[in-house]
Amino acid sequence: MINGRRLLRPHLDRFRAALAECRADLYALDFKHQCAIEDLHRELEQTRADFEALKTVVRARHQAEAELDRLRAIRAATTTGRDLGMRLH
Repeated sequence: MINGRRLLRPHLDRFRAALAECRADLYALDFKHQCAIEDLHRELEQTRADFEALKTVVRARHQAEAELDRLRAIRAATTTGRDLGMRLH
């Protein structure tokens, strides 16, 4: 019954009930998917932050290795000495 009137086609009530149930299922599924997407966005943000931290550490390591190579070259140059009998130019 709708507004106190009896329906002429009772199968429409079943159709409306099935349609309402489908809509409710779709809304529930949409909510579930939206939550999953939000979880993935948070995970992606964390992964990006971890990657940036890793890049910073790698850059610092490369700079430290370059400085170490430079210091080793200076030490090698100062410890070997120069052959005084050899011309500079």
